[in-house]
Amino acid sequence: GADLRRATAQRANLSDVNCQGSDLREIDLWGADLSGANFSEANLSGAKTILIDVVCNGTSFHLTDLSHANLSESHLSQGTDFTEANLRKTNLDDAYLCGSILKFADLREARLVNARLGDAFGSVDLSGADLRDLEAEGADFTGANLVGAKIQRAYLGAANLTGANLSKATLTRANLTKAILVETNLTHTDLTDCNIY
Repeated sequence: GADLRRATAQRANLSDVNCQGSDLREIDLWGADLSGANFSEANLSGAKTILIDVVCNGTSFHLTDLSHANLSESHLSQGTDFTEANLRKTNLDDAYLCGSILKFADLREARLVNARLGDAFGSVDLSGADLRDLEAEGADFTGANLVGAKIQRAYLGAANLTGANLSKATLTRANLTKAILVETNLTHTDLTDCNIY
């Protein structure tokens, strides 16, 4: 792949671009349209990698390293594929992730404050993640690892948490109305003022 480190393409239309395997560390794509683009196996890691407010519909980040990158306020939906992607310590605050594919993605210690999730998050590692004020109505977290996650004030109404590990998580004032909690590990979980009915 190409070496595009430190490049700038703010507000650019990069629809359907092929950057598979490229080195894109510290790239600035603020507000770019990345719909249909292929970033599979690319390196977009680093705190200086800016993907704030990007639009991704059908974009592939399969096996991509996005650790520490900033994807806050981004619209990541309609089949955007993060399968097996490294999103560790990635900033996804205020991001819209409904329709994204996150199968086996590593979201350890990621920030998803006030993010909007939907669909399937089963087998996702969200241990230590910051999920405060998260909106994930009806999301499927079957078998997800949420150990030590901060889930205060999150809305998880009708979410499927079957087999999920929420041990040592903080769910203070979270809303779990009609959530499915079959075989969910709640060992040492803080459920203060949590609505589970």
